[in-house]
Amino acid sequence: MNKLNINKIENINQQINIKRNRPKKFTTKRRPYKSYNDAIWNWNDVFIEIENLKLSGIPNFFINIATKFGIVLSTLRNKYYDYNNNKIIIDNKEHRGGSNKIFNKEQELGMFTYLVDNFINKNEMLCNELIKIHANNTFKLNYNNKNFKASIGWCTDFKNRFNLSTVRCSIFKKATTVYSEVELNIFKKLCDVKHNLVGSDNFFNCDEMKNNNINVSNTTIHIKGSDNAKINVNGNEKEGITTTLIINASGSILKPIITAKGKTSLSLKKYKLDNNVVGTYSNNGWMNGGIMKILLKMINNKTSNKKACLLLDQHPSHTTTFVKEYALKKKIELIYVPKGYTYKYQPLDVGINGIIKQKSKALWRSEKIKNPELKITNADGIKHLLRSINELSIDTIKKSFYKSCFIKKI
Repeated sequence: MNKLNINKIENINQQINIKRNRPKKFTTKRRPYKSYNDAIWNWNDVFIEIENLKLSGIPNFFINIATKFGIVLSTLRNKYYDYNNNKIIIDNKEHRGGSNKIFNKEQELGMFTYLVDNFINKNEMLCNELIKIHANNTFKLNYNNKNFKASIGWCTDFKNRFNLSTVRCSIFKKATTVYSEVELNIFKKLCDVKHNLVGSDNFFNCDEMKNNNINVSNTTIHIKGSDNAKINVNGNEKEGITTTLIINASGSILKPIITAKGKTSLSLKKYKLDNNVVGTYSNNGWMNGGIMKILLKMINNKTSNKKACLLLDQHPSHTTTFVKEYALKKKIELIYVPKGYTYKYQPLDVGINGIIKQKSKALWRSEKIKNPELKITNADGIKHLLRSINELSIDTIKKSFYKSCFIKKI
């Protein structure tokens, strides 16, 4: 080794002090924070020394430079590679917190616009992981295919800058059949015409929903700093029963149809039903042709065998030839909601089912606060359901039609 290289190594071993504003007290669990913005050297000098050592062929030059200047080795490598690719402005600032601008304003605005146009406005799921992927793709596009590993903190800062937040959401299935505005308007016009023809008393809507006995929330309140919250449920939180509701445009509601899972009437015994409900059963606990026959007969009795219309979704049990022929026999015209649009055009989905479920939850909570050890039975679940239905007002039922399938307003 020549004399020149020996002198360079000796110079490397001479440490350059860094001025600090506070005592160096760090835990052993994290890497010390380096106040590079207070250093008496600058990055240009560091990079020039790296270039000189590379040309001289001295091994481990990154380790030597990191030791000399008191720089974290991984930080030094990243800074140098960015400098070598002309991707950073050479200064001694840490670029932490609010000053950490991985992207410029134009790039961030483009990312935000893309997420709004393709996810938020289209009601598509958006999460931190998707934002990270999009940020990495944007970084690759602008910085020679280099990867950017966005942290949760970066995602939080990005969302805060553009007033985005993570919230709870409800899910509905996207329509499998795409309808034009003209086709949807034709459907609403048909509902309006038939409503005028048969009258509010004879224009019905029916729908099935799952009514749980126990309505446990997805969140709870816990003491900060304690272990992860575990919720004890006294009973089966998934246990419930299928309930079919029938309403008409004048604000009336027929007896609910309860469908238990079973092969005989014994499957209904645990629900302790009375004359305020119609008890049925099926192999899978869901609607079938026989139950639809009971439903259509109930509507026919309500209308005293007059012409009526029934609005319903396109569940397979609603569209069989048997159901259509029996409805025709009972003078009931079936009108089917376009597939995938029940959330928008079915009155029960739009203005009734959600209210009933919320009222049932409120009743369960009011009993739970009185008796924390309370075990909700199947009969209790039916009791809560019936009470929630009875609390529905006539105006609420009427408005559900005008908010969904009717063109004209009240």
